[in-house]
Order: sequence, then C-alpha cells, then structure tokens
Amino acid sequence: MSLKETGFDLTAAVDMVSNDVLLPGDTSSSAVNDPAGDGAADRLSRRKILLGIPIVLGIALTWVGATQTGKSTFTPTFNGPFFTVWFSTAFMLLCFPVYALVERAVNGTPLRDVLRSSYSVLSSYSCSCGGRYATLENSSAPSANFRFFVVQSVVVVGPFCVLWMATNYCYLRALASIAPTDVTALFSSAPAFVYVFSRLFLKEPFVLARPVAVVLAIGGIVLFAYADGFEAATALGISLAVASAIGAGLYKTLFKRVVGDASIGQVSFFLSVLAGLS
Repeated sequence: MSLKETGFDLTAAVDMVSNDVLLPGDTSSSAVNDPAGDGAADRLSRRKILLGIPIVLGIALTWVGATQTGKSTFTPTFNGPFFTVWFSTAFMLLCFPVYALVERAVNGTPLRDVLRSSYSVLSSYSCSCGGRYATLENSSAPSANFRFFVVQSVVVVGPFCVLWMATNYCYLRALASIAPTDVTALFSSAPAFVYVFSRLFLKEPFVLARPVAVVLAIGGIVLFAYADGFEAATALGISLAVASAIGAGLYKTLFKRVVGDASIGQVSFFLSVLAGLS
C-alpha cells in the first residue's frame, strides 16, 4: 500500500510545506502569503508544483519498488504473504519517533508537545477507565493513562489495522498469480471505490462524471479478466487485486470519516500505533 492509501493528504501536505518554504528570489514569507501582492498567487502555485512533483515521483517509485519486491518474495522455498505484510508493517513503528525527532531538531518543538498534538488523532473516542474519565492531559495515574491509550488504540485504530492487513495481503497474494503490472493497473481502480464509499459514508454530492468513471473502472476490470482468460489462477489473482482496491478505498473513506484532515504528525502517530497493533 502506498503512502496515499494511509490517509495522508498529499495536497494538504504540499500546502503546509509550501507555506513555509521560499523559492529562490522570494524575500519573505509575508510577501508570499500576502493576498494583496501581485505575484503571490503565482509564486504559491510555482512552489506547489516544484514541491509536488518530487513527492509524486517518490510515491510512484516506492509503489513500483514495493510491488516488484513483493513479487520477488515468492520463491520455490518461501511463500508467506501474510508474514511479508506483517514484517513490512512492523517498520512503520518508526514513523512517529522519526517525525518527533525531526520536528525537535528542525523547529525545536519539545517532544511532549509533539506527542500531545499528534495524540489528538485518537481523540475521536473517549471512554471511562476505572469508573472515572481519564485522558492523557488530566489523569495523574500513569496506569489509567495507559489503559485509556490502549482502549483508544484498539477501538479507533484496531479496525484500520485489520483492514490494512487484509488489503495488503490481497495485494501481495495477487502478485503470486498475475503479473505486477496487471496488479498495479487493477489496484488503480481504488479511487472509483473511494467515490462509492464516500457516497455511502460521507454523503458526497452527486456528480455525473464520477459514476461514469466508476462504470468505466469496472469495465476495465472486466476487460482485464476477459483478456487474460478465466483460468482459476488468473481469476483468483484478479479477484484479489480488485479486493485490495476495494479495501484501499474503504480504508481511505473511513479514515476521512473517523479522523478527518490529519496533520503529518498525526498520521505518523496513527501509523506507528497501527504497526504496534499488528
């Protein structure tokens, strides 16, 4: 699963970074952000393009690299897609520690403040621990804090962890049956399923072009199946690739519904908790 499937909003990230980064020739951030300036909009647009292109290329390269690496794990002596998914997911434990250290080194933000702001990604759920309300901020008992954190993690992040593991397992297992290019192409239908789930869970407004795109995406899946034949192995690979696309669409939609517009720190914290639960 690529970065964009984790709930990370690429457009928002580019916006946040572009507001703080000056291009050659810019003299001050206030000049850039001043809406009355004649060239402010042009400079901001240029900044977004220059920052967005390497980010998109980086995502594409990591996606291709992960797909090819996943394909290479299937050998005559090893066939463990679930272990591969778990092993790769475990490395996401480093997401938040790395982010916190970078934030501390670059901006001088105290680690406690970084943790507090990132921890708020779990604040959509509250509970009573030991007969009284406990939060990270107001509870003086470390054990109550820990129990509250565990309950929040399981309730808020737990379903995403199950969906993450199942989606990535389907994606990796599909690589054992069909070519990586076919799996990647089928997985690219995920935005169509995002629209379907957004209509169901987020009450997105109806736009005629979007259902047409969904129909075309489904038509492309049918053509893939028809072109490759309907043998058992091929049909299984196509079904698993489509299942991974559906899982990715559901993950992104539910993330938007439960978490909303998360910051980079919040996404890093969320992914580290997800890796811990896995």
